Amino acid sequence: MSRFLGLVAAAASELGVVALPPTPLPLSLPSLLGALLAALAGYLLSRFLAYEYRCRVPAIPGCSPPPRTKSLLSRYCAADTLEALRHPDALRERRHAELGDVYSSVFLGNEFVAVRGFQNVRLLLNAEHGAVEVAWPDAVRRLLGPRSVSTTYFDAHRALRRTMAPALGPRAVAAMVPRLAETVERHLGQWCEGGGGSAASQPGGGEGRGQGEPGAAAAALSGVHACKSLTFEIALDAILGFDPARLTRERLDEAHGLFDAWIGGFVPGGSALLPWGKLRRALAAREGLLALIDEFLTPMLAQRRRERKGEKERGEEGEAASTVMGRLVDAALLEEEAAAAAAAAAEGNENAPAPPPAASALSLDHAALLDVGLNLLFAGHDTSATTLCLLLRELVAPQPIPSGESPASAPPAPVPPPLLQRLRDEQASVVAQLGSAVTSASLAAAPLASACVKEMLRLRPIVPQLFRRAQRDIALDAGKGGQKVAVRAGSVLVLDVGDTLLQDERWAGEPRSSRFHPSRFEPERWLVASSSSSADGGETGEEDAAAASSLRRAGAHIPFGGGARMCAGYVLATAELEAALALLCRGCEWEVVNPHAPLVSSPLPLPSDGLVMRIWPLGSSPSSQKNKDE
Repeated sequence: MSRFLGLVAAAASELGVVALPPTPLPLSLPSLLGALLAALAGYLLSRFLAYEYRCRVPAIPGCSPPPRTKSLLSRYCAADTLEALRHPDALRERRHAELGDVYSSVFLGNEFVAVRGFQNVRLLLNAEHGAVEVAWPDAVRRLLGPRSVSTTYFDAHRALRRTMAPALGPRAVAAMVPRLAETVERHLGQWCEGGGGSAASQPGGGEGRGQGEPGAAAAALSGVHACKSLTFEIALDAILGFDPARLTRERLDEAHGLFDAWIGGFVPGGSALLPWGKLRRALAAREGLLALIDEFLTPMLAQRRRERKGEKERGEEGEAASTVMGRLVDAALLEEEAAAAAAAAAEGNENAPAPPPAASALSLDHAALLDVGLNLLFAGHDTSATTLCLLLRELVAPQPIPSGESPASAPPAPVPPPLLQRLRDEQASVVAQLGSAVTSASLAAAPLASACVKEMLRLRPIVPQLFRRAQRDIALDAGKGGQKVAVRAGSVLVLDVGDTLLQDERWAGEPRSSRFHPSRFEPERWLVASSSSSADGGETGEEDAAAASSLRRAGAHIPFGGGARMCAGYVLATAELEAALALLCRGCEWEVVNPHAPLVSSPLPLPSDGLVMRIWPLGSSPSSQKNKDE
C-alpha cells in the first residue's frame, strides 16, 4: 500500500501536479487510526464552533439568539435527549418556564429550536413555502415516500393540494356521511356482540367484572383495537375507494398488522438501521401496504380509462369520483390526456399551439398515486382512532368531586354521566326532527356532539408538535417583556401546538376551580356564547357570561395546524368522529375498566391497557331493565 502511494506521488511530481518526494509514504495502522481520529476531532470541533456561533451571535440586529440551558451536561451530552425520550412534555414545560417561549436544545445530536406561543406559531404556519418549509426526519420521509402530500415542497405541494381539495371539501364530505354512518353501525353491532376486538388476552382484560354492575354480562374488548378496525375500514372505503367486501377478514387483519408495523417506525429511536430495528420492519411493512393499495389502484385506473374513453365517444361529462383517490385518479388521467394531446400536436404541426395545462402541475404518475394513497391512509386512520378512543374514555370517566367535599359526602355519580345523558337527549331531538338517518344535516343539528369533538381535539391534538425548517432569519417573540429572539436560516423549529391550544387566551386566566379551566374537559365552553343569555344571574350564570365574552374573542384553536399545510382532511375527520359519537349515543352504553390508565405514545397517545371496555345495546343493562320494570 505504501509503495503504491509512493508511485502515485512520484507520478504527480513528474506531471507538476504537486511537488512531493518520490519516496514511499510511511503508512501503518496506528498512523491511519491517528488520521481518522484527527479528522473526527476536526469535524466535531467545527460542529461545536458552528453551534456556539449560532447560539451567541444574533441573526438579526436588535434581537437575541435563542437562549439555551446553562447546564453543560444538557448542552453537549445526552442529558436532554434521555429525558426527552422518557418525559418529553415535562421537559418542554420546564425549559419553557426557565428560558421563555423560544429556546435552543439538542436532541439525538441535532439542534432544535422549540417554539410556543400562539403569535409565534401562527406566524410560522402562515409563512409556509416562504420563510419556513416542512422538516421531516429522514426516517419519516422514507416511510411516507418522496411523492406524498406531506413530503412534497413549494409548487409541487401547492399543486397536489389543489387537486385534493375538491374531494375533501364540505360538499364532498357531506356526500360521504351516510357511507361513514353505515360502516360505523356495522362495527358497533360487532362491538356489542363482543366481536370488536377481544381483550381476553390483554393485560387487565378480565378485570373489573362485578356482579350486578352495568354491562357485567358484556364481553370485554380492546377499545383501541376496535376503534382502529373501524377507522381502518373507513379509510379503505371512503378515502381510498376500496371495497372492503373484496377483502376477507384475514386480509384485513394482515393489512392492519402491516399498518401497525409501518407506523411503529415513526416512534423516535426507531431509525437505527439494524436488521432487527423498527425502521427496517417499518420499511418492509410499507412495501406490503403499497402492494395492497396497488391491488385496487391498478383496476381503478383501467376502469376509469375505459369510462373516460366512453364519455369522450358520447361527448358527455362523466360523474366525478366519490372518493379522494377516485378524484386523484381522474386528475392523473387528465394529465395523461394532456400529455398525449401535446405529443400529437407536436407530431402533426410544429407550430401548433400548446394544449391547455393539466388540472395539476404535479405529475401524478402511478408511483405518486401510491405514495399519496399511503399518506391518506396514514392521515385518515390512526389519528381518528386515537381521538375516538380518548373521547370514549372521557365521556364515561368518573366525575370530579367538587372542591371542599370529601369522598364520603360526595353524591353518588349519576348513571349515565350528565354529559353523556345530554348527548343522548340531543340525539333524540335530532331523530325526532330529521329522522334516524345520519346525514350532514343531522350532524349540524347536534352542536353538543360537535363541541365534544372540538374539546377533545383541544386537549389532545392529533399532532402536538410540528417540524419546520427556517428558510431565512426570522424574529420571534421571546415571551418576556416584548423581547425578540432571532432564529437563523437552516434551524429546525419545533412548533408546540399542544401547548398553544392549552394556553388559549380565552381560558388561560381561568382559576383552577373554574369549570372552564384549560385542563378540564368541558365541551360547553364552545356553546356558552349562545346559552349565556338565558342564564339565571346566579354564580353559574355569571361564569357562563364571562366565558361567552371570552369565546367571542379570536382564539388559538389550531388542532389541525394552519397555513398552506393545514390538515387537508380536517372536514372529513370531524364528520367521521361526529357520526361515530352520534350513533354511539343513540344505540350503545359502555364502560371503561380502567379510566385512569396512563397514556403512552406509540406514536400517538393511547391508554396503556388498550382501553379495555365493555359495550352493550342501549337499555339492555341490568340497571336499565330494573328501571323499566319499576
